[in-house]
Amino acid sequence: MSKAEFSWIKDLISTDEKALGVYLAVLNLRFIPDDFEYSTFKSVLKNLIELMGIELELKGIERALFGGKAFSLTETFDAYVAFFNKLTMYVKIDLVLKEKSRNVLLERIEAEFLETFTKAYKNSRCN
Repeated sequence: MSKAEFSWIKDLISTDEKALGVYLAVLNLRFIPDDFEYSTFKSVLKNLIELMGIELELKGIERALFGGKAFSLTETFDAYVAFFNKLTMYVKIDLVLKEKSRNVLLERIEAEFLETFTKAYKNSRCN
């Protein structure tokens, strides 16, 4: 397994904010327990994006009220959305739609970039 295989992710993890967004997308997709038709999958992604937008907006309000490290939640959200878009552009759609193959792919991505994801999470102060 090499990072070259996942070169389409590279620009999405160039900052801690972006890497956190990608990691959240990977984790969210791993817990969808179904095979999908393409149109259903796009609908599920849309719902995940809406929920993540609400979550990050609340996190931003919390930081404004209680202080905290400056961390671009907009950049996190944009990377979250971009990961879904790139996933369906750069990966064979059959691999994405089927739960088993999707989870294998997402596990490989997580393993390949775990150090980057862990650092982003720690730096985000979401923990």
